[in-house]
Amino acid sequence: MTTEFGKALRKLRIEKDENMAAMAKKMEISLSYLSAIETGTRAVPEGFIEKLSHKYRLSKKTTDELLVALDHSVSSIDISLASALPLQRDLAVMLARKLPGMSEEECEKVLSILKEGD
Repeated sequence: MTTEFGKALRKLRIEKDENMAAMAKKMEISLSYLSAIETGTRAVPEGFIEKLSHKYRLSKKTTDELLVALDHSVSSIDISLASALPLQRDLAVMLARKLPGMSEEECEKVLSILKEGD
């Protein structure tokens, strides 16, 4: 199952007229790892998009599109609560518990609250 990010990455690779081996070499990762990122079986590593943007001299628009595609492709997240305040921990855990049962309207409400001040 290819993710939205995997499709965007493949499209970029084709637009740059590169095969997977050439992109993997340029990105300094193995061919199998790039393939796994593209097919969505491996998570996109931290800093990958920034490195991709630098190596391919991508426009801000293209980089932003990749970031959006990545956001839409995330199936799980890992949040470190080691330095969180107790109230922050409670919020994170409660959101994780409630999220699967929340309606679209409830999600929009919470999201609008969290976006305030951005």
